[in-house]
Amino acid sequence: MPAARPIPRVIRESFTYGLRFQKRAKLITEADLVNAVNGGVADVPFAFLPPNALMCRTAVKLNAQFTGGGASAVGVTIGTSASPALIMASFNVFGSAASGLFVAGAAGPQVESPSANGQSLIARFTPDAGHNLSALTAGSVELAIYFWGGADGVYDNT
Repeated sequence: MPAARPIPRVIRESFTYGLRFQKRAKLITEADLVNAVNGGVADVPFAFLPPNALMCRTAVKLNAQFTGGGASAVGVTIGTSASPALIMASFNVFGSAASGLFVAGAAGPQVESPSANGQSLIARFTPDAGHNLSALTAGSVELAIYFWGGADGVYDNT
């Protein structure tokens, strides 16, 4: 029997990365914003990133524009409660783009910086001044984040 040869590094990395690439997605509708404080923001729990997750991309799919309540803008960010735009900067989901459109979110400061302890992410919805999120009558948006993940933080086993 011939001697075993090690798997080439490129193939091993493909297996490592491919098996650890993950997506977290959440569909949020105007019904999820019903308990928003009058004129305030609404934080919707979005996902938990494991320790040492390395962010790759964020995406927004606007299934139906948010409407109603007299508002003229509703911004959405993805981040933590301490830093709401950590992962994705604000994107207007109120009449800002055609329904069904996929939009790559503008990157926040932590797109390629792993978190040693993991992170609980939120989607923060912010209405324009003087309007209330709970008065919205329609709207649906799907938010997604893509990342390399692994609690051990090892991305190359050489």
